[in-house]
Amino acid sequence: MKAYLSIDLDYWNDKEFPEHLFNRLFSTRLPIYVVNDHHHLVPHIRQFEFDTLINIDYHSDLADRDAKNSFKINVALDCGTWVNHIKGIGKHYIWSHPLLSCYYDSRGTCHGDLDPFDEVALAEDYGIGTEELVRWTKVSQRLRYFPRYCDIVAIGIAASEPDYTEDHVTCCFLEWLWEHRRSRIKIHPSVRKRLNAIQWQRFDFYGEHTKYLAKFGSGEIETFDELERSVSDENALIYEVQKMKRFGVQKMRAACCRAYKRLTGKKVPKNYY
Repeated sequence: MKAYLSIDLDYWNDKEFPEHLFNRLFSTRLPIYVVNDHHHLVPHIRQFEFDTLINIDYHSDLADRDAKNSFKINVALDCGTWVNHIKGIGKHYIWSHPLLSCYYDSRGTCHGDLDPFDEVALAEDYGIGTEELVRWTKVSQRLRYFPRYCDIVAIGIAASEPDYTEDHVTCCFLEWLWEHRRSRIKIHPSVRKRLNAIQWQRFDFYGEHTKYLAKFGSGEIETFDELERSVSDENALIYEVQKMKRFGVQKMRAACCRAYKRLTGKKVPKNYY
């Protein structure tokens, strides 16, 4: 089996974030693409040859109708229909969900009247196959299913925040991604923007260090060395200061002023000091 592994973080809404799993996936050195909205994975998925798509997700992301309630395969693309937009003829789609209620109580299903996971009923009651309904030769749902690492050809991860994923999962994942952001992981611009916001939140350190942004932006702190000494009690802040040095003082003064405004909603006072 050659499988593309798709992961939606809302799978762990009722659990702890599995950092060990993501570390293991990272160690495989497979291509990894991180997006916020699940359907942004579609172009990445189309780049790879595979016979099975495995979606670890609270939701099935497979629909049987379009917005006009018409049963056809060309449903509009969104986070709940993106699997319909993968060419699955001759391929197998597996939805791996965390709870039986996701499927059997329809808490995570995205279809309406025609259940694409019930191939027998489709054939006997409606006289159609999954190819006609959802573009896949075979679809199935499984509880907490995970493939062998050796079968995976590429990995896509969807944060699905803030609409679907709980904050405790999102925060842990973004912290993990922050530590790996300079690696070979490909990150969608919307997620990278989120990480940049985290960078300044780390620098701000819950508001205690906003004054250093203002002091450096206004010129009271004149050198990087002085700024580094000011934040010497926080390793993360020291790293950020060291990283700033390559931009030069003038660019970083402007950047600090912009960051201060984002964090406080105010401009750095000209007479701050």
